Amino acid sequence: MKRLLSFLFLFVLTTNYAQLTNIPDSYFEAYLEANGMGNGIANDHLVTTANINGVITLDVSNLNISDLTGIEDFSNLTNLHCEQNELENLNISANTGLTTLYCYANNLSAIDVSNNVALKFFYCNSNNIGSLDLSTNTALLTLECSFNNLISLDLSTNVSIDYLDCGANDITSLDLTNNYYLTHMYCYNNLLTTIDLRNFNNQYLTYFSSQSNPNLTCIYVDQVAWCQENWTDIDLHTNIVADETACTVGVQSFINTSYFSLSPNPTKDSFKIKSQEIITDITIFNVLGKEVNKFSKQASYSVSNLSKGVYLVRVRTKKGVGTKKLLIE
Repeated sequence: MKRLLSFLFLFVLTTNYAQLTNIPDSYFEAYLEANGMGNGIANDHLVTTANINGVITLDVSNLNISDLTGIEDFSNLTNLHCEQNELENLNISANTGLTTLYCYANNLSAIDVSNNVALKFFYCNSNNIGSLDLSTNTALLTLECSFNNLISLDLSTNVSIDYLDCGANDITSLDLTNNYYLTHMYCYNNLLTTIDLRNFNNQYLTYFSSQSNPNLTCIYVDQVAWCQENWTDIDLHTNIVADETACTVGVQSFINTSYFSLSPNPTKDSFKIKSQEIITDITIFNVLGKEVNKFSKQASYSVSNLSKGVYLVRVRTKKGVGTKKLLIE
């Protein structure tokens, strides 16, 4: 019996020692060999599994890697940096402990992170990704998915997210009403028509950019005055409003702005209005909606009495009423 037990022990020990992981990519294998994670044999596309299954952090960024097969045996991996490579596919379904994933600047057209429920920091920007399913990633705090091919983005289950950069995609609408903790949001250069940010905590969102969205007429918020004062990195035609009714009014105003222009804008002390129609009166409001200046038609309009900031200029013509933003420096 003792001899049999000794034999079984030696068999198990030998089997575990000899277990190997296939690494098809030569650049990936070379990195592992050079950093003590190989099997001591260069260019055989194998590494010793025992040398990699305890690794917590792996940085293989910018190494010309096109295939990360073998990553599945990094069973304790929590931090993976594989950005700036030539990856077209990335299978991390077995790496369920991942909390941080940098895979930006590759050639990915899709990525499945449904098994990575512990993921907190996800950087997949500058790829060719057409869709993202983040429904199981409820621990997510940071998402950078800019410069992809996304047409939609559902973050309804990602209630803890505080940093979002989804710029330079083809997204048409964003519902962020569940994302109470947002502090940074960048959605520039999309096809957005509406953004719903009625998450009851707009004052947390101190960094916001929605420029270069030609169809974005309305951003819905809870704190209109605060957002108008603090969010200046938006297009002039975009209205910050409280609800859909206010948006309808804003859209009508926006349509009428084609009848006039302000210059210079920004300005320091005065501006002029160029209009195709006869102007009857001009009113300037601060971001709180309080009237601060009113003029009849004249050659130029002095704002030297106003402090620096963003104002709304309402111009009344025979064609209707239009409103544009004016920045005083």
